[in-house]
Amino acid sequence: MTGAVGISAEVVGTFHRPMIRVALARGAIVRDGTPGLAWVKGLPDRRWDPERFCWWVTGLGPDPADVLRRAGIRPDISRSPARRHDPGDPSPSNVAAVLAELATPVIRRHPDDPARVAIRPRLAGATHVSTVLVPMADTDEATGRLSADLIDLVEPDTGRVRAGLNLDGDLAAAALDAYAERVQAPRAARDRRLVRAARAAALGPPGTAVSVAPAAAAVVAAGDTSDGAGSALDVLTAATGGGVPDWFGLDLYEYQVSGALALLAGRSLCADEAGCGKTRQALAAAAAVLDRERCHPAPVPDGAGSGPSSGRVLIVVPPVVLTHWARETVAAHLGRPDPSGRASWWPTGLAPAPGSPAADGAVCAVVQPGRRMPALPDRGVLIVADSTLASRPALADQIVSWSPGVVIYDEAHRARTWTSTRSRTMRSLIGRLSVARTAGVGAAWGEGTAAGLCPLPALTVLPLTGTPMFTGSPVELIPLLAMTGQLDWVFGGRAAFAQRFCRRDHFGRWVGRARNLEELRRLLDAHVWVRRHKADILPWLPEKRWVTAYVDVPTADIRAARAELERAVGVWLDDQPAGPDGDDIEQWCRGQIGLLSPLRRATGLAKVPAAVEQIETRLAQCPPRPGPDGWLFDQPLVLWAHHRDVITALAGHAGKLLRVWVGTTDPPVGVIDGSTGLDERTRLVDQLQAHRLGVLVCQITAAGVGLTLTACAEPLFVESDWTAQLMSQAEDRHHRPGQTRGVTLTALCATGTLDEHVIKVRNAKDDLTAKVVGDRRGRATRDDTFDGSDAPAPWQLLAGIVADVAARRRPGRARHCA
Repeated sequence: MTGAVGISAEVVGTFHRPMIRVALARGAIVRDGTPGLAWVKGLPDRRWDPERFCWWVTGLGPDPADVLRRAGIRPDISRSPARRHDPGDPSPSNVAAVLAELATPVIRRHPDDPARVAIRPRLAGATHVSTVLVPMADTDEATGRLSADLIDLVEPDTGRVRAGLNLDGDLAAAALDAYAERVQAPRAARDRRLVRAARAAALGPPGTAVSVAPAAAAVVAAGDTSDGAGSALDVLTAATGGGVPDWFGLDLYEYQVSGALALLAGRSLCADEAGCGKTRQALAAAAAVLDRERCHPAPVPDGAGSGPSSGRVLIVVPPVVLTHWARETVAAHLGRPDPSGRASWWPTGLAPAPGSPAADGAVCAVVQPGRRMPALPDRGVLIVADSTLASRPALADQIVSWSPGVVIYDEAHRARTWTSTRSRTMRSLIGRLSVARTAGVGAAWGEGTAAGLCPLPALTVLPLTGTPMFTGSPVELIPLLAMTGQLDWVFGGRAAFAQRFCRRDHFGRWVGRARNLEELRRLLDAHVWVRRHKADILPWLPEKRWVTAYVDVPTADIRAARAELERAVGVWLDDQPAGPDGDDIEQWCRGQIGLLSPLRRATGLAKVPAAVEQIETRLAQCPPRPGPDGWLFDQPLVLWAHHRDVITALAGHAGKLLRVWVGTTDPPVGVIDGSTGLDERTRLVDQLQAHRLGVLVCQITAAGVGLTLTACAEPLFVESDWTAQLMSQAEDRHHRPGQTRGVTLTALCATGTLDEHVIKVRNAKDDLTAKVVGDRRGRATRDDTFDGSDAPAPWQLLAGIVADVAARRRPGRARHCA
């Protein structure tokens, strides 16, 4: 075949947004015999226009002429927007020249941000530009324009402008200058520090603690518990001007002290495993900064107006843990209770320690969702929910004017999606604060204020998360690294990180590049985080293990849910008259995972009778006993579930059982889900920990953070979740400091149902995440009956159902859809 059959193509559009209109006749094929529809669907950037009954192709890669030539398609260029070549010349050489002109991306300074560039991908296509030329460039779907940071235009391996980018001289110089300032200069400074550290370690003269502080921080970050860890703590204490101050009101383990000081020595991301006490480490680090500001004030630069001693700390948290952080902050003596706050937030009978910020009049204020903004204290702590911050732009402006010197972000993985409002808000706020404070005090302060002290940044940013790769993808680390300022100098910027440690899958999503994950772990260990496992730093904690309890359940409701799911699949198949191919099925299934939810909910409800039997057995083995102020439960039970219907059913049945035992109309049963208020959460947790609550039903997605449930050592997971990190967070509510018994985590698994697949998927994700965040030390010994190595992804389960439905409807299409 010499050319395509039944395919017409015309180059149209504008100079900045050229496109190719492709029309397919019935039976259209390209040169190699591939059906025309399959060829178009294989192009990286295309969309179907049902009104004009044509395809609009906006991207063909770096050489559009070659792509069309190999397909045997000669496009009409008579209406092309080319400027340097004649659209009236249809010769093959001129057509190729026109396509080459229109395939060169146009890159200019971004109109709203001089540190970024705006990119028109043109016929090279957004996919090619954001995958190869400038990896992970941001896309504006409305305009088709991309944007990227200046340093992302530089190739990290060579330090030169990336190949394939046509930059004018000024823009190329600006990109190289930005790369030198934000990547090369900090790396050179780090290398000089390492040389000084090596010399100090060899000679050991007095006053060299600041030189060896990075090495000491590395010992701490690695979870070393040998004698070297004690020496590292001594070094960090000296280098930070005395370490955690004596007035700090919370009890700390030694590993928490060293962790807090390692955060101040440059390991800004606190990624200790859940249950290690990251809250207290962050507050201790903040206390050390405040004490350092008071005892060793930095000289004020000429014209700066004021020094860095703001005495102000911003704490951003999930809304469900506002009370927890308020209590801990006041107990640490970082501030007095704000009189406008709820009385239930504050610890009672607490006098501020002498010399503490609280004793000097600092205040702890809390921004309550849906309530009036409290007055910002002159000195002290402001606690705000990240969701509140994202929904109230004016609040961010107030905080920038308030100018805190320390920002703590708890559960920072909530900002893991780069384009989400929450992530954008946090990165913008930290960037604005950093610029404002750097303008006043310089990029760092403290060097030279006292012999041997580490310089502190103008803004200390401390993200906290026990699950830095929440869904198992290294892409989720990028926003955290941007917040700490380590994305640029450690990894060379967002594009360099993506190029080295990520890849784009068939559907354009960024996933981990498996062969480089060990290298990523080494870099994180060497420069970025404090990441330790409970098995290393809390060896006295008892073991935790998973047990799977297999149950046979009634299947009528499960079959009904399956039938409803198949009807939804049938509706979609009816809209595919030509029959979907494998790519169509995968794309649809990836966007319809929610269709599995009714099937999972039906499975959960079917397990409720088995869970009720477990409650009855536990009560019979360890019945409640009368206490001075009511009934006491020596072994209270926590039930974990996902769906509201399942939670409601469990709470109802538990209440009926406990009424029989305690003989009251108000049984000691509680529920913590997404609708539970802050005061009620606090009350229920306090009752459970005091052994006054018999059964607590918790929603996996709502109760997995900020709670201590160590009174229960044998929780029952009536439902499980696809996401391994959600399950890990839930299990660590029970396995943390304060737990004195071995923790047995029992999961109910309904045989022959979706449950078995959920466990497989979770185990597979857990194994992938462990390659970056660490091995399985300290994690629960799991039941490996369901090996996750061959686990189908959730969309593949749905695709199997699609294939089954298609096979029954049209037997001849069974193999095609499968």
